[in-house]
Amino acid sequence: PPDQRAISSLRAHRRLGAIAALLDLLEVRDAHLDNFVFRRGQPILVDAETVGHPRLPGFETLPSIILTGVLPWPPGTREIALLSGLGAGPRQEAAIKSGYRSVYRFLGHRTVGRWLAPSGVMGRFRKIRIRIVIRSTRRYVAALRRGSMRLAPPPGVRDEAAVGAILASERRALGRGDIPRFEADLDGTDLRHEGQVIVPEFFARSGWSMISERRPGLGSDDARRSLRLLLSCLRLDQAVRGRRYSRTR
Repeated sequence: PPDQRAISSLRAHRRLGAIAALLDLLEVRDAHLDNFVFRRGQPILVDAETVGHPRLPGFETLPSIILTGVLPWPPGTREIALLSGLGAGPRQEAAIKSGYRSVYRFLGHRTVGRWLAPSGVMGRFRKIRIRIVIRSTRRYVAALRRGSMRLAPPPGVRDEAAVGAILASERRALGRGDIPRFEADLDGTDLRHEGQVIVPEFFARSGWSMISERRPGLGSDDARRSLRLLLSCLRLDQAVRGRRYSRTR
């Protein structure tokens, strides 16, 4: 039918809204466009190694949805924003909102409680080690291309010993031509690099505790705040793109 493409697009945007809600609730990071593939018009996250990412120093009070990487932020930056990269007019925005709300409507305290139980979906993975994103991979790639091991202190980290340990680990990996990979236990607070603890108790709280204390539910403060932020970023991004387009015509 003539409108099949539009229907497919709306379905994809609804799924994106649902994915955004899960990323928000499960404290996922680094969910940018490069970590998604599309099959039959549907988005699929292929890199979920940051599930349960603890809050980095300096970012403890920010809403999780802002930290996921899925929002179009900064506005108008197509290359790093999943929802913005696909575009979101009024109809797509409504589909994203519908998908987001559907996940919060489905999830409740009982459902999440079952997930977090020892035999539940998340409970079985409580002891896994997750990737910690100190900087974006693009910054490391840029440093390798420059052939320079000079990096600024990691944003938000104020402890001098922690800064020194992180920078030393980054330089060591970059010196071998590798991308530095930091890790932590899902239910732990130590920062690791190459399997070794480099900063004990680096995080104020573990990712597991953050997930456990979320309050899913359509009427919760979490849901209202996150959905408001998501829609605000989409609309601001639309406005920025519209101004840029009108100036180049």
